[in-house]
Amino acid sequence: MHKKALIACAAAALLVLAPRHAAAQAKAIDRPAFALSNTTTVEVSRVELTDTATILYMSASHRPKSWIKISPTATLSDGGGRTYSLLSARGIEPGKRLTMPESGEASFSLAFSPVAPGTTSVDFAENTGEEGEWKIWGICLRPGALPQPQLPEWAKAARPDTATPLPTPRLRHGTATIRGRLLGYRPGIEKSLGIACSAGNAFALPPSKRNLRVQADGSFQVEFPVVSTTPAAIFSLNRWRARFFAAPGDTTLVLIDLREATRRASRLHRDDAPLGPLAYVRGPLAHVAHDLNRPDCNVDYIDRGQPWCDLDTMTVEQICRHERQRAARHTAEWLRRKDLSLATRQLCAIDEQARLAYLMELMHHDISQVRSLSRLPAAKAAADARLIADSLRRLMPTPALRRQMNDARSLLSTTFLDVVSMAGEADVEALCGPIDGSAAGLAEAAADPQQLFLSLNMASTLYDAVNFELTPLTDSTLAVARRLPEALRTLVMAANDSLLAAMERNSRRGGYTIHEAPATTDADSLLAAITAPWRGHAVLIDFWNTWCAPCRMGHKAMKPVKAELEADGTVFINIANHTSPESAWRYMLPDIGGHHYRLDEGQWRALSRKLGIRGIPFYLFVAPDGTISHKQAGFSGAAPVRDRLRRLAGK
Repeated sequence: MHKKALIACAAAALLVLAPRHAAAQAKAIDRPAFALSNTTTVEVSRVELTDTATILYMSASHRPKSWIKISPTATLSDGGGRTYSLLSARGIEPGKRLTMPESGEASFSLAFSPVAPGTTSVDFAENTGEEGEWKIWGICLRPGALPQPQLPEWAKAARPDTATPLPTPRLRHGTATIRGRLLGYRPGIEKSLGIACSAGNAFALPPSKRNLRVQADGSFQVEFPVVSTTPAAIFSLNRWRARFFAAPGDTTLVLIDLREATRRASRLHRDDAPLGPLAYVRGPLAHVAHDLNRPDCNVDYIDRGQPWCDLDTMTVEQICRHERQRAARHTAEWLRRKDLSLATRQLCAIDEQARLAYLMELMHHDISQVRSLSRLPAAKAAADARLIADSLRRLMPTPALRRQMNDARSLLSTTFLDVVSMAGEADVEALCGPIDGSAAGLAEAAADPQQLFLSLNMASTLYDAVNFELTPLTDSTLAVARRLPEALRTLVMAANDSLLAAMERNSRRGGYTIHEAPATTDADSLLAAITAPWRGHAVLIDFWNTWCAPCRMGHKAMKPVKAELEADGTVFINIANHTSPESAWRYMLPDIGGHHYRLDEGQWRALSRKLGIRGIPFYLFVAPDGTISHKQAGFSGAAPVRDRLRRLAGK
């Protein structure tokens, strides 16, 4: 063969053997900026643009030994409506699971068709049609900053207000309105990010108010009752949190910059320079909200070099002293921060005191666990959580902390309100002094204007029982509610009236059947009695309780599946236990449908032992011949449950 021909053949062979990602005349962008993402599991660490491909180098972070997967239908798209298909991949096989190593870190690359000349950014999407599919919007193909959002005149940053002190709010019932926009919003991202709004002082919003419905242009509006000016937040799971304040009869405007939210959540960009505030706020205490949304609004840096609190060698008294000293250091640093508004500094100082009360309530679990696992005999001997809790309640509260619990400015502190909502009777007594635990004694104490913390705690307890346990007020709790300060009384009584009206409406609805369980604690007999009437049918038994949020989510997701499969003869049985208040249980049945049992403690324990139920929701798939086909802990999604039931029924 001619020498030139040999050279040509060799070159062709090399091209065939070369990786399909081979970059001819590559233009590379390291750690490209991107506008928005619905995941931190995968990020783009590098982009290479060649004449033959657009290559995305991906950095993945996930739990060790778990798996990730990239869909073979993944594409890139640009602002001109052009779509670029996936050509090849290295380090991962599209459509196949990639098991994460022990490090929890992995990398791979995806090659797409070459983008059109002049393209400045692209969007990545898996295009599976599933809610959890990965999307990354606005991946920059040129070095430089992301486009600036269009902001109204009022959103321009103002200098800190160093003269106006933190106001003292008063208890006043009313409706707060929150309006705003997600800047850079893309339709559908709220499902992936789980955007929600929480507020209402120590009173968590009822489920119907939690999800923030976002319009196609990124705008939103939500209203909810409050009993004073209160801290609030719009957040996306644990990725970011935009803070502001809501007030009765007032409107708060909130603009959230999703570029900055994305940067803060990013593994590759979180240490980059901020793109601006996370949120722009107009309304109650807007200057404080501006400070709280800054990335540098913290004082954690002053603890560097400080010794850690050694829970297994230090006494509870030493632990309390350590935490009080830490709070004092932080308080002094907050008050020194002249770059923050005076009201912000004062609020953060209040937070430090409230944090001591928060630790008093919760720290005994941590201390007990550390000591029980310690190799030191003395630590193991002092691991009793109850005794540790008693010591914390005796040693942690200082006169300053007790005063803070009844300072109305604490209503502006999220940490204080967390303490209010979680405090048990012993915690309240430690912070307020001895209290007569009778209904009359509680009512009298709650009516005392000097007992703000107790009043809020009592109102929060009653409000949660109505809204979340779906338990109307009884004669004794009504007596307490009627003695609460007017704003708190109005809130609790309105919630109770609403629940009673809803229960009355639901009592007239059908679509479900209540069965009486046989009076036995023999698991085999009990299970046989429940399943025997349905021989010849595929059966799904759902073990749940009214207080179980994942159970309720499963019921909602399964509603269309039940409607589809019940027509084919599939039977749905729901089993709750004695921990579900009967009034709440009956209230929820019309929305669940199907067949229902409510077991006593012994019956539930017997079935749990037999079936291995360690948590709920728990699902039992029973074949038409009455045998157990499959057990499942946790809700895996409506589609897998439907498919398994169809196979079980032979469809």
